[in-house]
Amino acid sequence: MEGQRSEKQELERGDQGRNNHILAVPSTAAEQRTAPLVICQTIHSDTAVGQPVFIVNATDPDQGTGGSVLFSFQPPSSIFSIDGARGIVTVIKALDFERTPSYQLTINATDQDKKKPLSRLANLAISITDIQDMDPIFTNLPYSTNIRENVPQGYVVRKITAIDQDLGRPRPIAYRIISGNTNHVFALDFLSGALTVDGQMDRENPLYSAGFTLTVEATERKDDLTLSDASVRTTFTVLLIDENDNAPKFNSSEYRVTITELAQVGFALPLFIQAEDKDEGVNSMFQVFLTGNNSEYFTISPTAVQGRADIRMRVAKPLDYETIRSFSFSLFANESLSDHVGFARIFIDLVNENDNRPIFSSPLYNISLPENTPVGTSLLRIQHYGQFGQWLSQMDQRLLPSLLFSGLLLILHISPAYLSQATDGDDGTFGVVRYYFSDDPDHFSLDLESGWVILQAALDYELIRRFTLTVLARDGGGEVTTGRVRINVLDINDNAPLFQKEMYVGSLRENEEAIIPVARVRATDDDSPPNNFLTYTMISISAFPSYFSIIMVEGFAVISVMKPLDYERVPGGVIHISVMAKDGGSPPLNSSVQVVVEIIDENDNPPTFSEPSYIVRILENINAGATVLLVNATDLDASREFGQASLIYSLEGSTQFRLNSRSGEITTTALLDRELKAEYILIVRAVDGGVGPQQKTGIATVNITVLDINDNAPKWPDEPYFANVVETSPINTDVISTCNCPKSRPGPVLCFHGDMRQPAASYLELSSEPVNLFVVPGAGISSLKSHSSEIPLQAFPLYTLVHPADDISALGVSSDGNRIKHVYDFRTLAQRASPTSAESSF
Repeated sequence: MEGQRSEKQELERGDQGRNNHILAVPSTAAEQRTAPLVICQTIHSDTAVGQPVFIVNATDPDQGTGGSVLFSFQPPSSIFSIDGARGIVTVIKALDFERTPSYQLTINATDQDKKKPLSRLANLAISITDIQDMDPIFTNLPYSTNIRENVPQGYVVRKITAIDQDLGRPRPIAYRIISGNTNHVFALDFLSGALTVDGQMDRENPLYSAGFTLTVEATERKDDLTLSDASVRTTFTVLLIDENDNAPKFNSSEYRVTITELAQVGFALPLFIQAEDKDEGVNSMFQVFLTGNNSEYFTISPTAVQGRADIRMRVAKPLDYETIRSFSFSLFANESLSDHVGFARIFIDLVNENDNRPIFSSPLYNISLPENTPVGTSLLRIQHYGQFGQWLSQMDQRLLPSLLFSGLLLILHISPAYLSQATDGDDGTFGVVRYYFSDDPDHFSLDLESGWVILQAALDYELIRRFTLTVLARDGGGEVTTGRVRINVLDINDNAPLFQKEMYVGSLRENEEAIIPVARVRATDDDSPPNNFLTYTMISISAFPSYFSIIMVEGFAVISVMKPLDYERVPGGVIHISVMAKDGGSPPLNSSVQVVVEIIDENDNPPTFSEPSYIVRILENINAGATVLLVNATDLDASREFGQASLIYSLEGSTQFRLNSRSGEITTTALLDRELKAEYILIVRAVDGGVGPQQKTGIATVNITVLDINDNAPKWPDEPYFANVVETSPINTDVISTCNCPKSRPGPVLCFHGDMRQPAASYLELSSEPVNLFVVPGAGISSLKSHSSEIPLQAFPLYTLVHPADDISALGVSSDGNRIKHVYDFRTLAQRASPTSAESSF
């Protein structure tokens, strides 16, 4: 008892009596019906489990057990308990304001009177006061975002927002960046959480190119505005989107090199030239080209660059120190923007080589002729003129008629740089010059004395595009001077484009949203530019012609689909495209190839039944296995995998019916009985060939009503019937009723009937003697027709009446019910019962 008093005293002292309330228990039933008392109490959410929080005291003026009160919660609480005797309310489970901010409890105070206990209810409303026990959380995650480089300072990147989860009294939040703020280019507002740009954003800066991974912290602020220990962190990325803010640049403003004049065509100059645009993607694309006098002697590659490339400079034409001793060029790198240009200077010096005999010069003859030049044509004449003579190339009058062939005029290109003078101080036989080839070329011959170069075999540009012949001029003294004849074979358009494959096959899933390449085709043309410049066109498309495009990508003609395709609208799921490649000749030649694009079906159409709900009526005598209904679902997917052929049917709702999983035929599995069950509601499903989440289902209901047939005879529900009647009973005394119909309702007797299509109608008649004693009205109630005392009791102590009940339906079946009456001796019965009473039993 001391422990009880101290616990109560502690509650009373701790809250100055506010945790203490007196509940008066009624002493009468009238007082018990008064409204429940309402008690409000507030406690902290960190109140410990086992801590008493409230005391209910009850008063009851009764004496003895009637004045002893017990307390309880109705219904019991999982959070609080109440001491039944002392009324102390205690926390039994940890409180959480964020989960439940208040509780409504009902306290029942009941006295212990064993005969008629009385009780009183009180509603206890407990409000939970929140405390700071939750860390803040971020909202609207994730915060990862992209911004363009070069955005101005102060640009708002994102709003960082966090909230205090202690909803009862949330505290303000302070924000700061923990890590990832390279060079402090971002600023995070301490109070608002606004993340802004606070420095120069240059994507080309190596520190910024990969973006920023920022970790920010949100911390709750105390009432004195200092930071608390409750905080939360999150990490997100900020990527910089490239702007075209850099012009291409070369790795040097000036390049110098010295090479030999004998450098061959294709020789790569020992220069390290590098061009770079620090932007990315299309912003880093630029063109490189060379300008200046005699720039045709050199080529550069590549000319189209994205990002960065090493530029190679090669000899394009034979060099000659005696003609051009040095070159100077301007090298440009141009973007699409006019002010984005890179520039450098290139200086090339040639080194003179010992390529001339002391006595005789060695000219170089360049000649270009079409590949269809006739065999036997005299191409070039080499002559030598004494001490002050020259190596010359002459067009003999005999050559002019042979220059016309197939409408083409032969053009001789003579390089004046190689018309060098030579001297020979010899005379006589030593001054006689004869001409030889250093080797024995298959296609050409050289006249020993005249110096005519003659075509001996047909030319083919696709096999050999250039001949370099070495001519030896030997004088009579055996001194030899060497010259070169370079014969360039000119291409004519004699080769049609040839595709690398006989047919191309591509595939594409239907409903693809993006621009999707479906096939790459490529043709080659053995002719030279511009005859081998190919253009590709789609000359026929079997379906959706406006949906396809063809563009050149890295030497391939790429066929792409620009819009989503519908498999069901493509005949056979295949699109045939005829692609033509046409060359640049005049007239142009072309060839075509077939591209077969297979469309892959997606399961994008669910099965659909022809009716959402089927209503069927069948007779109950339908045979087992008979067809009830043929359900049909359609699936607009056209492939066998997902379309109509893949459908499988199933049935739910009754074992009395079976569904063919393929045909959709519903049949009975057993005989039906309308009197056992008159209606069936079935669920039919159709699933297609999809797998897992891709499978689609169609659902319909089938309402089957079983129609009645007359297959049950009438039946008396409680036969046989027994009744007792006093022999002195008055006429028209009711003896027994065979149905529950009221007396006042005439007509047919309603008896139990197994058939349910309509109520069984029957008429009741008396079929046993003496029939003049009883009458059966239409309501099925047997009555006395005459006084039974007219017939001695000893004559008919027992009467048996047969009541035929006829079914008036079309089939007409009937049954008999027996009724047995026993007449008591009035004098004997009078000693046991009142004459006015009649006894009936069933």
